[in-house]
Amino acid sequence: MRVTCTQPTSSRHRTRAPDRRRIASTGVTVKPLSCGRKGRPALPPLPRDSRRSGRYLLVMDTWDAIRSRRAVRRFDGRPLDAAHLDRILDAGRRAGSSKNTQRWDFIVVEDRERLGALAAVGPFAGHLAGAAAAVALVTPDPRAPGTPLSVMWDLGLAAGNMSLAAWALGIGSCPATVYEQAAAREILGYPADRHCEFVLSFGYPADPEDLTRAPRPGGRRPLDEIVHRERW
Repeated sequence: MRVTCTQPTSSRHRTRAPDRRRIASTGVTVKPLSCGRKGRPALPPLPRDSRRSGRYLLVMDTWDAIRSRRAVRRFDGRPLDAAHLDRILDAGRRAGSSKNTQRWDFIVVEDRERLGALAAVGPFAGHLAGAAAAVALVTPDPRAPGTPLSVMWDLGLAAGNMSLAAWALGIGSCPATVYEQAAAREILGYPADRHCEFVLSFGYPADPEDLTRAPRPGGRRPLDEIVHRERW
């Protein structure tokens, strides 16, 4: 993982450098923020967090993001930066799909009351209430006659893109399965021929250490336990 940070422009904004010993233990390096055209950041910076030093932009390569991403269910209450939310949604839009059918729509929810209502659509959806934003993943009904199951594969690709893009920006996420379909339809207002199986929560982690904490040993089955070469 690379962490880039803006350079302070005045003593009034100068802050203590991050703890490089702790960062080194996670494989993170700190570099000046690269700029795009006309001196603008190549990627949008994270909103300032007064509890931490400076302004940081997490920029990960693909493997770092895959390896380090964890489910985050507790968020710090800040709204998402608009540029960050747009990047997450665009990551979902850019996912591949079967025959490029793109059979998805994304309903973005940031209203606090509506987020609270969504938290009741399933027994494990409570984290939606505290999220900065939720994205409901809407598709044709996968159980309808003639609907290919590939629609759920496609949706998984879009959801994975969004979660990884969010993580690279220092934003946590967690999926929630919709058990109460009628309630979800009432809250979100999607058409009768559409279906919502999953809703993703997004937000800046309540514990910033979630972003750099090493993966838990034994959290995944060993590769040689799950890979079968040529035959089972």
